[in-house]
Amino acid sequence: MRVDIWSDVVCPFCYIGKKRLEAAAKESGIELEVHWHSFQLDPEAPVRQEVSNSERLAQKYGRSVAEVEDMQRNIAAMAKQEGIEFNWEGANSGNTL
Repeated sequence: MRVDIWSDVVCPFCYIGKKRLEAAAKESGIELEVHWHSFQLDPEAPVRQEVSNSERLAQKYGRSVAEVEDMQRNIAAMAKQEGIEFNWEGANSGNTL
């Protein structure tokens, strides 16, 4: 089965989704033909951040740092279920262009 995926390398949901897709295909006995396409999730992101990733996301989405950190912990828990160690505390992503 051909699957086209548009993904940004800094998106934790993309990696979680990849793992889940692979698991579902394996469980169903479906052989995947994956075609990857780049997608720039945040074209306005700086090349290098001067603040923490949590601070930048809070500013971007109009949330508090505490709310963003709760969100990051939830993402880390989802990732852990898929065997992914999501070290969000040290993340400092930039523009992926």
